[in-house]
Amino acid sequence: MKAINGSIHGPVTRGAMLSVSLTDTPVEDVNNCEFIYCIGVELGGGKDAGEFEEIAIPSATWAIFGCTLSNLQDIAMSIYTDWFPSSGYVHAETPEIEVYLQNPSGEKPPCQIWIPVIKKL
Repeated sequence: MKAINGSIHGPVTRGAMLSVSLTDTPVEDVNNCEFIYCIGVELGGGKDAGEFEEIAIPSATWAIFGCTLSNLQDIAMSIYTDWFPSSGYVHAETPEIEVYLQNPSGEKPPCQIWIPVIKKL
């Protein structure tokens, strides 16, 4: 995958690698859903995905949460149990993204959780 993007960080996320969660199940039924978890890179500059599948992520307003690989699951749970109920936002029902950032310091690998949101009516 690095050969596809030339080891360049994504033009939007600035991530070295991404994971994308795809599901057709409403977020309210998250305990009973099946989803597809994809690993990839962000393409830019007219790059071709080659033998890999290309997935288009719709434009969205994103709530971005910092985390590390060691606390990613805890942060994700907190987003749904704590942040969403008090935020004034609802899930936009489009794919979520985990962005894995380059780790120059050698400490716990930094990442971000990108949640697509819309303002509650």
